[in-house]
Order: sequence, then structure tokens, then C-alpha cells
Amino acid sequence: MVARAMPPSDPLERILDALRAAVGTLFSAWRRMLGITFGTMASSDGKLAAWMARWRSQWGAVRTYIASPTAAWCGDAAAAELAAAFGLRALVFGTLTGVVIAIAGGSAPVAAFATLAIELAWAAARLIIVMLLTPPGLLSRHRILVACAAGLAPYVFGVLAPLRLLSFLASALLTYRGLAAAGLGVRDTRLAVGWAFGGQIAVMAFAWIARGALTALVLA
Repeated sequence: MVARAMPPSDPLERILDALRAAVGTLFSAWRRMLGITFGTMASSDGKLAAWMARWRSQWGAVRTYIASPTAAWCGDAAAAELAAAFGLRALVFGTLTGVVIAIAGGSAPVAAFATLAIELAWAAARLIIVMLLTPPGLLSRHRILVACAAGLAPYVFGVLAPLRLLSFLASALLTYRGLAAAGLGVRDTRLAVGWAFGGQIAVMAFAWIARGALTALVLA
């Protein structure tokens, strides 16, 4: 009789497994879309074809990191480095695409680019918070930077406000897993990620409430 793998009994573990599966599926679909889009161009341009070949060769390492940061950190450290580079590009790509969509939809360019600036500023603020809350000597700043940058990978889908929210949540999960895999203890990882991402939620919620209160006072 062949033993079957039992699904996790913990509801939180089931939710995390579902999120990991969803991110992996979206990641694969995005990769196929780009491959189809640029496939014809790559075949007609030698330099572009070489660039595409190098680009595609990195997907395995990036997928390895997203699926299991522990395997990336314990195996080939280059996978974590490639995932970090991809995460930074993903943040810029997702937010810039959102800017283009917003402007095409009639939004003011200043407001659209303000969204880009805010996302970049928050990414930097979260990194600083994680570094400040990591006990000295426990984890190198390089590893913290790599884990936080790789955690930005879900932002490749953040082209619209609802998707940016989902990207934010997925980024928190991936950053948590990355820092833990890089060698940060569970308690310190929870504290750092909780303050970094929870702090952003608190500030944004306060700003939203304050704006609503101000609007109500003006209209009163």
C-alpha cells in the first residue's frame, strides 16, 4: 500500500500552502506571457535573443527561491541573489505598469507617479525597519538586504490597487520565509516583519481615517 501525504491539519498552514500555490501559478503564467510576447522579437534580433536566453536561465533559481527560500539559502546561494535582483525589478515593473495604466485611464500623471514614489519609499522603509530590529551580529546586512529584496517578487503583479494589496500580503509572507531561511530566528523574524509590514498598515490606515475625517469636516 502506498502511503499518501496527509494535508496539514493546521488552518494557518493550509492558508499558507494555498498562498504559495497561488503565487507559484501566477508566477508561471506571467513568465509564459512574457515568453510569448518577446519570443518573436528574440528570434529576429541576435542581441535580444542572447539577452532572453540569459533571462530565461535565471527563472529556475527564482522559482526555487519562491518555492523554498530554505533550499535556496542552503543550496546554491546564487539563487537567493537572483531572486533579490528579480524582486527589485518586479517592484519597479509592477508599479511602473500601474502608472501607465492609471494615466491611460485618465489619472493625473503627478498622482500616478506619486504611487510609484510611495511604493519605493515604503519598500526602503521596510528594509530599514527590519535592519534596525535585527539584533547586531545575528544576521549580516547583506543577507537582510537579499531576503527583503527577494520578498518584493510578488509586486510584479501589483499593477492595480487591489493587486498591490495582494502583492503586499504575499510580499510579507515571502519576506518572512526568506529572513527565517537566511538564519534569523523565528521570534526576531516575526518582530521585524510584523513591525515593517504592520507599521505600514497602521500608517496607511491612520492616513485613510484622517482623510475621511477631514473630508467629513469640510462637507459638514
